[in-house]
Parts: sequence; C-alpha cells; structure tokens
Amino acid sequence: MTMPSWSYPAPTELRPPDDPDGEPPTALLRRLGLTPTRGRLAILEQLTPDQPLTSTRDLHQRLTQLHCPVGLATVYRTLRALADAGILHTFIVGHEVTYHRCSPRHHHHIVCIRCGHVWEEHPHAVEHWVDHAVQTHHAQLIEHRADIFVICHTCDTSP
Repeated sequence: MTMPSWSYPAPTELRPPDDPDGEPPTALLRRLGLTPTRGRLAILEQLTPDQPLTSTRDLHQRLTQLHCPVGLATVYRTLRALADAGILHTFIVGHEVTYHRCSPRHHHHIVCIRCGHVWEEHPHAVEHWVDHAVQTHHAQLIEHRADIFVICHTCDTSP
C-alpha cells in the first residue's frame, strides 16, 4: 500500500523532552502495537508536555487547520490507545474528556479549568497521606492519583 502524498509536512522525529528513553514517535507507536501512520505521528507530535489539555475535537480541529487529513475516529482511537498505555493522562473537565501528555515519573496535577494549563507536582505530603490512609484501613495500595482543579492566576485576572 502506498502512502498518499499530502500537502502538509511529514511529522518530525523529534523526541519529547520528558521522554526518559528518548524514544522516537515511530518506535513508541510500534511498541504500543499501532502502525506509525502519518496521521498517528501527526497526532503524537501535537501532544507535548508543554501543551495545555486538549479534547479529541480540539485536536482534530487543530490537525485540520494544519491540513493534516486525519479523521475524527482516528484521533479518538489514537488518544484512547495512548491513554490506555499511560502515555497520556485523562481529565474530565465539565462534561468533556481531555488529554495531556505528562512526564513518565510519578506526579500529581494542578489543572486550570479555563485555559487547560497543567502543572506537575511532586508533593510528599500526598504520598504520606496515601500511605497513612492505606495503613489505617489495612488495605493494599494498587494506585493513586491526585488532581487539583483550579482557575489559575492568569485566568482569574483576565477581563
């Protein structure tokens, strides 16, 4: 099968800054069992840790504006696969599922519900609280996640 020649530039092999192994996008997709098509590579290229939260529709619209012919179903399936593999974190903001690419190390999030900015936090107090709660209830910890939703200072002072 030949790849169609599209008018948008082919995705680059840039390595995300927080990727611990420096794994190129094509290798990442193959490791997840996904064929590294131009569309999937373009999707992955748009998902960097410095980007705000994005929804499936927002990402599809951004790709359309970049003249990248990726269908909405492909965007949805690719985001879901990346989230299932732990590459993306999902957040429910309002009634919408949004995605963010975070660093692979353990952390928690502060998320602005207006602009979608995500800060990664490494608070030891949360870890101590989790350990205490698990011990108090004589339970076995499987996993935990702490997300704090805020209106950031920039959004709070915007007219």
